[in-house]
Amino acid sequence: MANFFKITLALNEKVAGGREQKGNLVNDLLRAKDEFNSSKDKEKYLLVLNSSQTGLEILLKYPDNEIKEDDISPVESFLEVLTRDYGWGGEIEGNKDIKEIFSLKAVKKIDRQECEETIKELKKNNPQLYDSGDAREFRIEDKAKNRRRRISMFEELGGGEAQPEYSLEEAVEKINQLLGFRDFQKEMEIIIQKEKAIRTLKAKNIKDNILPQFYIFTYENEGFGYSTALGLLSSIFFHLGLVDRPNYIEIEPRDFHRMDLLVEEYGVFILKEKSNYRSKLLADELELPSADLANVVYIFVEEKTSENLENIKRSLEKKGNYYRSIHFPDFDLDELIKIQEGILAEAGIDLEEKAKGILREIIKREKAGENFNNLRTLKKIMSELFFMGDSTQFSQDQPAPVVTPEICRKLLEKYPERKKEIKKESAWENLQGMVGLKDVKKTVEEILAYFIMEKRRQEMGLTTSEMCMHMEFSGNPGTGKTTVARIIGEILKEEGVLEQGHLIEASRSDLIGAYVGHTAIKTSSLIKKTRGNVLFIDEAYSLDGGTNQDYGPEAIATLTKLMEDYRDDLVVILAGYPEEMEKLMEINPGLKERIAHRIHFPDYSGEELFAIFQHHLGNNFQVEEKANSLLRKFFQQAKTNSGKDFGNGRLVRNIIERLKLKQSQRLFAEGERNPRALNLIKVEDVERALEDRDINNNLKRMGRKTIGF
Repeated sequence: MANFFKITLALNEKVAGGREQKGNLVNDLLRAKDEFNSSKDKEKYLLVLNSSQTGLEILLKYPDNEIKEDDISPVESFLEVLTRDYGWGGEIEGNKDIKEIFSLKAVKKIDRQECEETIKELKKNNPQLYDSGDAREFRIEDKAKNRRRRISMFEELGGGEAQPEYSLEEAVEKINQLLGFRDFQKEMEIIIQKEKAIRTLKAKNIKDNILPQFYIFTYENEGFGYSTALGLLSSIFFHLGLVDRPNYIEIEPRDFHRMDLLVEEYGVFILKEKSNYRSKLLADELELPSADLANVVYIFVEEKTSENLENIKRSLEKKGNYYRSIHFPDFDLDELIKIQEGILAEAGIDLEEKAKGILREIIKREKAGENFNNLRTLKKIMSELFFMGDSTQFSQDQPAPVVTPEICRKLLEKYPERKKEIKKESAWENLQGMVGLKDVKKTVEEILAYFIMEKRRQEMGLTTSEMCMHMEFSGNPGTGKTTVARIIGEILKEEGVLEQGHLIEASRSDLIGAYVGHTAIKTSSLIKKTRGNVLFIDEAYSLDGGTNQDYGPEAIATLTKLMEDYRDDLVVILAGYPEEMEKLMEINPGLKERIAHRIHFPDYSGEELFAIFQHHLGNNFQVEEKANSLLRKFFQQAKTNSGKDFGNGRLVRNIIERLKLKQSQRLFAEGERNPRALNLIKVEDVERALEDRDINNNLKRMGRKTIGF
């Protein structure tokens, strides 16, 4: 027979690592408590009663008759969790003994009645330290063995047996009326049909073996109707006999050890992304709830771009668990308007005809913003609209409150239209304006035209092929690869193919992690941030380190998979030297298959380099004719002597900066103050720039020659 003890511990003043917020202390205590209670020794059970910076009071269910005054061993594993996992006592130098942090201040054995009164008091005054599992574990009723089943918490509170939110007919009718829940509506229809079919089979337990216990809900932005979906799903599953209880609850992995208790209260269990998984992204395999419990459904709720989503799927599949996925897209503008009209109608608020167009514009502007959260955003607008009106509009003299155009115009002022940045040239014009690269520009135009037309076919509901937008750019440094990649993003943004179209540059260090499993996390995180944009990985061949100890293959494998998963809203461009890129593709055939378009960037000619020089120098500087002739000759010979390391555009930028330095040095020595002279580059400036050792050394490396100036 178990005994009950109230234990008070005195704490060192730095017990919780110096943290001042009590909320952190409570959170640590609850998690440590759950770990202690999940131990194999089922006879022991601990409940936190109170906590402060200097003291800790707990209630312990313990099989022995007594606990000695100086014996801390009954709760030692609980205290070890606090010190090991949560840093309690972390600021105490040289700490090796738990007794230096915790000391037994008082221990009192209590009878069953006092134990029950203690729990009731805790439930009333400190609900954050209490949950239903504690109530079950400490419930002490002599007649418990004679009961057929335990009384649920709902019945204890006087509510009787828990009832579903909707009848089956009501749930089906409401689902048919939902806006924007296309995947959810289809899934519920399938479940109803399949369950009716299963009833005709001879084996009574067949539904427990066939119907899925795991679901994954994905969404794009918050406020997607999560609570509505759960209420309907729980009601339908209960009426069909798929769950024994019509209630749902959010849980965390720390609750898995007491699922046999929770199933007495709930039938549907939700693990939401915001629930702070302890094991999140720490291992390839997540801790999962048991699939052995019959008539129970688990739902993982994750953002569409969540780093944890693939981890959940992989873990479910590894354990042989069948799951179903339901996606909840953002509501489109027409759906939001219909929902808004329904909210106003239910509230008995009239909307004048001329006000409708203004209200539509308000919703449209907010939907285009960064903080759009579906129904939450709509509710915010409705609240603002209500309080924007004159109080006389809601007086008894009015047959019904009326939303006028004046009220809507006033609210519209709070939502200014986001003006698009006006560019002097379009991205198409910028591409055509680049010096040289005739074949590159032609190929890029053809590829982009294909992307754009496939997107338009898709929008019109026409049949389209599987489009892959990933590319390989090969060529020496400074040949315009990065610039072209940036322009591609801008064009795809302008044409509506990509949502944002920004260029995000990455290197090996952005993908490779420091330990096993870390690389997949870093690569997945990078891809998540890049979706809707162009990811440019220069020197991509460096990802393959060429050794067994290198994490490069893990990065390539993860990148390859995600390139396939997100091929519709992501462009990955791998760039580098031609020979090295070819070797990379031969080593990784899977990666090569994902690259649909391969473009070679040739070196610039001498004349093209000079044209680039003139373009980047701009109109602020004037160059003497003899100086121009000297520079044209330099670029021509530099191209003639070029090798693999030829700098192309980078060489041009280097020369421009060197010219400015030499000109400034000359002007300073001359004490020149004439505005025209300050903008003039003379032949002597060019000669001195080309005589610099690093310029000549660069030419020697390229062609084993120097220019005889």
